[in-house]
Parts: sequence; C-alpha cells; structure tokens
Amino acid sequence: MPPPPPCEALAQSQVVFYGEVLEVRSRPHFVGASVALLSVRFNVLRAFKGVAQVPFLETFYYGSEGVRFEQKGRYLVYAIRKSGTFLIVGCTRSQWLAANSEAIRLAELSELEMCPQTQ
Repeated sequence: MPPPPPCEALAQSQVVFYGEVLEVRSRPHFVGASVALLSVRFNVLRAFKGVAQVPFLETFYYGSEGVRFEQKGRYLVYAIRKSGTFLIVGCTRSQWLAANSEAIRLAELSELEMCPQTQ
C-alpha cells in the first residue's frame, strides 16, 4: 500500500520534523513489553508539528518495520505518541522517505510547507 500524501500524513501524525540524528542509545524494555526502544537525539532542522526547531530528545519504538535511525543520518519523521510515553514512526511515509534520496526528501519538505497547519 503506498504511503499517504504529505499533507494527509501531516494531519494524521502528532509529531513531524526533518532532522539530523546526533545520538542513538538503546533503552531498557518496559516491564511486560516486547518492543525495543531507542533514545534518539535530533538536531531539528525544520519543525512542522509537535516539536520546536531545537535539539530534540525522544524515545522511539524500534520495531522491525520502523525506520532505523543512524547517527549523522537525516530523516523526515512522521510519528504518533503511544500512551504518552514514546513515539512510534507509524506512518509508512517515513519508511518510504528513508529509503529514497535526499533530493526526494527535500522536495517533500517544500510540499509540507504548503500544507494547511494542523498543530
């Protein structure tokens, strides 16, 4: 199934930003949970929703279908908050963009800037 268009993905997400990964650290599992979590610090280069354009530290779900954040990598992230505790990169648009060129990601940034604000 193809990812939703950028404006639709923005409206469906709680946190949307473009940033460079400064640091990635493993976090212990929650008691009774079977998901791996990562603490990821980003330098937010463009903020679209739910985050300021400053360094941003957040815990992310690191599932098998999720984006694999790597230090010094740049990512356009669409995420939702799970029970107020961690973010899930739940939009297939994030995975699709991570697999494509920087030029495609930059074109998407321009398109996101044209979307109606949904914050």
